[in-house]
Amino acid sequence: MADTTAPSLVKKLAKILGDVGKIEKKGFNNHFSYKFVRETDLVEAVRDKLAAANIMITSSIKKTEVVDMTKILKTGEVVNNKVGLLYVAYTFRDGESGETIEVEGIGEIEQDGGKGIYKAITGAMKYMLMKNFLIDTGDDPEADSKKPKDTKQQAPGAPAPARNSGVYNASFDKKFPATNAQKNSITARLHELQPADKETIRKIVEANGIPQEVDQLTKLQASFIIDKIVEIKNAATSKGPANGAGGAKPPAGGQPSQAPAPTQQQPSQPPKLADVIQNMRNLPTLAELEKYKQSLDGYGNALSHRERAELMLAYEQTKESLTPAAK
Repeated sequence: MADTTAPSLVKKLAKILGDVGKIEKKGFNNHFSYKFVRETDLVEAVRDKLAAANIMITSSIKKTEVVDMTKILKTGEVVNNKVGLLYVAYTFRDGESGETIEVEGIGEIEQDGGKGIYKAITGAMKYMLMKNFLIDTGDDPEADSKKPKDTKQQAPGAPAPARNSGVYNASFDKKFPATNAQKNSITARLHELQPADKETIRKIVEANGIPQEVDQLTKLQASFIIDKIVEIKNAATSKGPANGAGGAKPPAGGQPSQAPAPTQQQPSQPPKLADVIQNMRNLPTLAELEKYKQSLDGYGNALSHRERAELMLAYEQTKESLTPAAK
């Protein structure tokens, strides 16, 4: 028979919840450059408190599942992949009253040479403890990713941003080669430049350690070069033709010409992202979708990472809806 004089299991867990404070992120992922809370720090924060209250946690794996998920890379590219999920049941057992409370956890299974299932178990335990004991780690998944970061707080050894004041970090996307559309765009844009501007681009590329050959570029390197070409072209356009170069001379006698002076054509404003996405979703065939995508080459240069990701996601969804297997 349960001891009615002892505190209930809920009261014991609630007391532990109140005693556990914020946990510092002591782990650091060098590959993706982010801090994380280690499982050992979470366990140490609650283990002694659970033991003092005569509470034990048991776990059992319920099932595994493979689901299709969409992932947005740091480059803004949207990729579809299959993810393995591990579902675990955790039971809090009160050694005094015999009460039990069951909660569930979930972990992601990675294919990494046989250790994926164990990493999933660790991840499931971590987030079960964090969420059930409301442990503050300083994270907010809805925080604005555009908020400027304090460079003084950047973790040691963290790679520099992909583009920073014109300096490119090639290690960021070395696994993602430039697309044919990017290569063709660079080639075509370079042909439109004056020799002096081409030399400027060559010096920028050389100074940033970027390959001179178009076929050797990565996606972000190509995007970086296109940005620089556009900047130089816009600067040249804003200056206009040199005085007297190709301009009409005033008539004899100093009398002004009666013909109105040609007005400088203002660059057209890029279409709104919402309109681009809507037009994309209204396309009837895959061929027209690909043609429309090619027409947008360079459009994403003025977009934020989040907006580029939204554009790519709309493209992937439209492409999937137009494939024969999807109908």
